Amino acid sequence: MGAAGGGQPVPSVHGRVCYHPCESNCNRRELDGAVRIHAVERFLGDQALRDGWRLSMAAQPSGKRILIVGAGPGGLSAAYHLRRLGHEVEIHDAGPLPGGMLHFGIPPIGCPGPT
Repeated sequence: MGAAGGGQPVPSVHGRVCYHPCESNCNRRELDGAVRIHAVERFLGDQALRDGWRLSMAAQPSGKRILIVGAGPGGLSAAYHLRRLGHEVEIHDAGPLPGGMLHFGIPPIGCPGPT
């Protein structure tokens, strides 16, 4: 996804479910309006899904293997960042699908389709 979306593993989801508390403290608000970062994340995430963007795993393989227990938001985020550092990552979860509360706790109206 490049620099714009590289630090956020699930921008399209975050852009939908974040209640954006940072906007009320955004110093840009006094100039022309707060930066709607959740809207930017949602747009970039949706664009990435639509156009099939691929992340560049620039780090050389570290030779380290890491097991993550839990495929919820925390586990998926950890796997994403560890993989970008060059580590081999394996995720195990008790549930039938990855995502944890992202999948089972957010109604389809809040997070539709394969976000």
